[in-house]
Amino acid sequence: MAYYVATLFFVIYRRNCSLFECLPSDWLRYMLIPKRIIIKSKKHLEWVARNSNCIRCRTTYGLQSAHIRKTDKLGNVGWGQKNSDVYVVPLCYLCHQLQHTMNEFEFFTGHLYINPITVCLELALKSPDKKVKQFAKEGKLNNAIKYWDDLKTSTEGTTKS
Repeated sequence: MAYYVATLFFVIYRRNCSLFECLPSDWLRYMLIPKRIIIKSKKHLEWVARNSNCIRCRTTYGLQSAHIRKTDKLGNVGWGQKNSDVYVVPLCYLCHQLQHTMNEFEFFTGHLYINPITVCLELALKSPDKKVKQFAKEGKLNNAIKYWDDLKTSTEGTTKS
């Protein structure tokens, strides 16, 4: 609740308006957007890079933990920001560079034919980090899995016609 109150006061300050002028539209708009949970875990990132194969070329050399930026319709992170460390997949250096040179959705569905969030879920459930494992066990990746599946079916419908 404190987050929403602070957000409302921020809106009042930025718009230089009174409380009653800002309440009707802005209050509801900011109340409906929940704060994202971002888990940072160096332990999980290192574990993914050391104990996996590249999901594209299956090599074990030069692996990196590649963040998945597109996880839901609201949570796309901006430039210079990374998503939660739960949303990582193992990619070798060359595949990771390829991921950054093209559309992320095309990379995973067009080249690999996979839902990367399901890979993240499998890795998170095996992770040595307790925060990451708890996040996955609570089912907080399910919305992202559904989002990618819906995105894939919507693009398949447009390409067939």
